[in-house]
Amino acid sequence: DLVDVQVLGRQVRVFRQAPAALRAMFEDTATDKPFLTYNDERLSFAQAWAAASRIGQVLVQHCGVRHGDRVAIAMRNYPEWVLAFTAITSIGAVAVAINGHWQPDELLYGLQDCGARVVLADAERLARMPGPDALPGLQLLAVRASALPPGARHLHELTQAVSSNGDVAMPAAQIAPDDLATILYTSGSTGHPKGVPSTHRNILSALLSWELDRSVGEHVAGLLPEPGADPGGTLLAVPL
Repeated sequence: DLVDVQVLGRQVRVFRQAPAALRAMFEDTATDKPFLTYNDERLSFAQAWAAASRIGQVLVQHCGVRHGDRVAIAMRNYPEWVLAFTAITSIGAVAVAINGHWQPDELLYGLQDCGARVVLADAERLARMPGPDALPGLQLLAVRASALPPGARHLHELTQAVSSNGDVAMPAAQIAPDDLATILYTSGSTGHPKGVPSTHRNILSALLSWELDRSVGEHVAGLLPEPGADPGGTLLAVPL
């Protein structure tokens, strides 16, 4: 069901029953069904939400992240990538996806350009990270890394600290549909990469559109011209 609404001064068509923010979608799907698999590691949707909630508490309690702050993710496709994205967008911050192939000068540019307050990085990306003098105030959270650069902290140790008193809830947040959720960078083929922002509404509309397209595509009917019809008739396949 689509409706016309005013979004940032423009009239657009949106899904009437879309969640207001990604957080609502994450919470609604926190079931015991399998979600993430990495080698021998298995996480259900509910376990992933719980793990993301601990990261959310780390970002708020230990890093001082607030609504609208940029938090970068610089790592390979570990489960922590997904968990960090879930946490960042669920506390009202903006998840900045960093190109895993970027070298130190590119990392410096991207982190300065987006104004990242925190970056979650694995060992390979930590090794390329510019020094603290180049990015004063940037907080480093290490993921699956043994050696730490100056000032970095282990994400795992911090999540253990916040969960020492039992179950941990995702920090409360007021998130509007048109708040920024992500920044993705272009390839930079014609110059410096450019940060492309997306709102919660943007992402949820895309997800709902894909789901609608998938569900419609499961029911296809063929329409054939009747015998003796105009030979100019064509074969038409339409979704029902």
